[in-house]
Amino acid sequence: MKMFGLPVRQFLFLMVKLMSEYRFDAILPMDTLLLNEETFLWIWYADKIPPHLGISTRGSYFSLKYNGKDAALKTDKPLKVIHDRRIPVLFICLDVSLTLESVLSVFDSFDKASSQGYTCLDPIQKSLHYDGFKTVCDLLDELKKDGKIKSVSGLNLPEDYAGIPAYGMEEIRSRLNKLENASIGKHLSSLG
Repeated sequence: MKMFGLPVRQFLFLMVKLMSEYRFDAILPMDTLLLNEETFLWIWYADKIPPHLGISTRGSYFSLKYNGKDAALKTDKPLKVIHDRRIPVLFICLDVSLTLESVLSVFDSFDKASSQGYTCLDPIQKSLHYDGFKTVCDLLDELKKDGKIKSVSGLNLPEDYAGIPAYGMEEIRSRLNKLENASIGKHLSSLG
């Protein structure tokens, strides 16, 4: 049986994939001065599966990573990495009221991201008081529905970039597992 000229199984796979990705109406050039005034969701490697996430509020940046976390870094440090490495990043300006202390308190309760535990999304959604989402696409859908997205900006995005590719928990766990294994390999090779 076929639907729209494709076998049903392939058609259903494509439909799920299309429903999972997140497309943006407009992506503006990033004014990095706003990082000192507003709250932003940072979507690193926005063209990759899965992307990495961070959050900043009033000039302080936070992110949960497989090898630890960034907590209350001045935003100029991650911006330098983005510029130096030409990393494609989306900046979602959020209409939320966060304090540096509240975000720091949330991130203090997390150690690191892992394939069997927390992801980079977990402390972000807890900071924003939005829980239970598996991917940033799901979180963005809810933030948009609630009118919490002020604007979307980007740096180093491919010219034809339109949105976040589809992904799920399997891709997140797989990526974290690869990072963990690479880290273990580095530690073992340094032993001799």
